[in-house]
Amino acid sequence: MGGKREVWMAVKTVRTTRELFDALDDVAGGDTILLAPGSYNGGWLSKKKFATDVTIKAEDPQDPPVFTDALHLVHCQGLVFENIKFDISSLNLSRSKPLLHLEKVTDVTLKNVDFNGH
Repeated sequence: MGGKREVWMAVKTVRTTRELFDALDDVAGGDTILLAPGSYNGGWLSKKKFATDVTIKAEDPQDPPVFTDALHLVHCQGLVFENIKFDISSLNLSRSKPLLHLEKVTDVTLKNVDFNGH
């Protein structure tokens, strides 16, 4: 007998950059990753592609997570970043450095994202 298949969207809370990257290996389109307040290192995300958006957002919008080094997205699709800060002003750089590097991405959305630094 044919019936409707229920679709459950997962919500996962992470506290470190490593946990974020691991969560992105386990989520499916429509899922949400909540970033706990605190500092997050940057890093490289490559080939994370979702037909339905995966949302990465602040667990507490009043105390948003802060990326303190550049985040690079390469060959990614279907990501939404919401209520997040990027701040590398404390790195004492001698030249400009990107806060968020996007290369060959599609359907990447930034909502209420704050950038501070070079």
